[in-house]
Amino acid sequence: MQKGIVIFIEIALILWLGVIIANRYLAYFEKKPIVVVSEKEYTYGDGKATEYDSLGCKVYHYEDSTENRWEFKGFWGKVDKKEVKTA
Repeated sequence: MQKGIVIFIEIALILWLGVIIANRYLAYFEKKPIVVVSEKEYTYGDGKATEYDSLGCKVYHYEDSTENRWEFKGFWGKVDKKEVKTA
């Protein structure tokens, strides 16, 4: 019984780590994360930022007249733009 619980926890941790690595890889290639828990859009002066919450990480997609970039952060990450209004 005890060994089964340990194996279950190890498999869950490996899968969770796999999701985080896959999301980092997808953000590098400018794609949405595999698992999205919630999605929030922020608008500001000349563009917008989309925040994708995943399992233990956040992926941001910034779009405006000067940039179109993707960013990967830990779950504590925040949007970079200072004057952001929630849409």
